Parts: sequence; structure tokens; C-alpha cells
Amino acid sequence: IDIYVKFNPKRYAGLNISKVLIHNVKEGQVLHGSRDYIQIEREGYTVELIPIMDIKKVEDAHNITDISPFHKKFVLKHKRYQNEIRLSKAFAKANHCYGAESYIKGFSGYSLEVLTIHYKGFNKLLKAASKWKSKTIIDTLNLHQGNVVLNKSKMHSPLILVDPVQDTRNVTAVISLEKYLLFKNAAKRFLRKPNAKYFVKQDFSLEKLQKKNKGKLICIEVQPLGGKRDVVGAKLLKSFEYLLKELESNNFVVKDSGWHWGDNALLWFMLPHSRLPAKVKHYGPPRSSKDRLIH
Repeated sequence: IDIYVKFNPKRYAGLNISKVLIHNVKEGQVLHGSRDYIQIEREGYTVELIPIMDIKKVEDAHNITDISPFHKKFVLKHKRYQNEIRLSKAFAKANHCYGAESYIKGFSGYSLEVLTIHYKGFNKLLKAASKWKSKTIIDTLNLHQGNVVLNKSKMHSPLILVDPVQDTRNVTAVISLEKYLLFKNAAKRFLRKPNAKYFVKQDFSLEKLQKKNKGKLICIEVQPLGGKRDVVGAKLLKSFEYLLKELESNNFVVKDSGWHWGDNALLWFMLPHSRLPAKVKHYGPPRSSKDRLIH
């Protein structure tokens, strides 16, 4: 549950509103983000208190979190899609492509809200997603009048979704190609044969992995250190990517790979049963190259 605590910009100009909030609440865990905020566990719920400036225009934002109320206003203008949005979020969660955290690189809740509104419903979103190209650009309110140009760093993702309340922002800038294709392919499968199972997240199972892929399954169980989930997740992802790169650079064929994070983390790699050859040809630079000599 996100609770945004608003501060008057005139009264608190130049002050650290995170420190003001922390000083007054005096409970919960302080987490670090673009602004520090407080997390409290209460009756089975995770409640986050997030300090924001009570601005009247998007241009007056001191921080990205200050714009959150404007996102809410945009979504509430389209109340008829509330249940459709719930379907979109449940579908993304069940198919492992929900979450904009750096270690997930999937669809944020807000991006699914905007996409569902843009396509006018869940089924229409899936029909469109099943036909998405290698690069898809969406400008719901046509803020760029047919020519979307953003900062280069915001144009790298396979899906460019212009924020309806902030035309310089790509809502889906963090989405990886993997999660983009995961959503697209899940949409294709659902449209081919609709089933309630597409809305139920399946528990991770090594047995299912082994049945799905014939080969040698290598699984490493990791107990991550404590800390903010985002930071810990990013370190786990980095460890997984390093091991995958090491395997591939040493001539191992990795048929499939991935990682799962529950109480502990599991990093897994599926390899063929075949052994590596005893000898490998390693080609150096051509004799004609001037850079081949070591000085």
C-alpha cells in the first residue's frame, strides 16, 4: 500500500522532506530511493510512506515521485477500465513480466494502466501486443504529434510508451527485450486458447524445468545478504549474468537458463549431456597484423 505524504513546496522549500517524515513517524524501516521513504509491516500488509511535494503542475516537480498524483488523476479519468486493468496486471504477474525493478526489467503497474487505457481494454491490449514489432512506439495523447523524440537513453527499450502526463518520459524505458517478448508470446498463447491458468502464478519448480528441457541441469542455491530488495536483486542478477557469460565464453552450450528468488535464490543453467571436446582451435591475429607482436 503506497501512501503519499504531501509537503507544501513553499513551507518546505530547500528542506529534506524525507528527513522531516522520518523524524515525525519514528517507526518502520527507512529505504533509499530517489527520495528516502519509510516501509512499515502492518497486519500482513507492506505499507510505504513516500514524501512528495504538493505541486500543481508537472513542470514544478522536484523529484520523479512528485508526479505520482498526476498519474493517479490520469488513470481515474478512465474508471471504466478499472477491471480491465486488474486483468492486465494479473496476466503480467502470472506470466513473470511484472515489475519495473532493476533486477526484473518488466512492466510497471502504471505502464499496464496506460497500455490498457490506450488499447481500450484487456483483450484489445493482448491482440495488439501479439502483433508488436521489434520496436513499438505508443503516444496515447499524441503529445509528439506523430514524431516521438526523447532523450537517447529513453529510446533503447523495445517498447516506447510516452507518459500521458509528462511528454519527456518513456514509461517503459526499463523493459528488457526478454520481458517484452515474454508478454507478447503469452498474449499469443492466450488468444489462441484462452484459459484461467494465464492469471495464476505458478510456483517455481526444478522438476518442471527438468521435464521441459532435456539435458544436464546445474542449479546453484544462493543465500543473499540483507538489504533493500532492489539492491539485493540487482546483485543477484549481476551474479547470474556473470556465470552465464563465463559458461558461454568457455565453450559450454547453454540451452536455457534463469534464476528465481524466494527465501533463497536459485541460479540455474541447462546444458546438453555431451562433453566438451578435448581440444579447441583458438585463432590468433593474422601474421600480417602489426598488432600481433607483444612488446
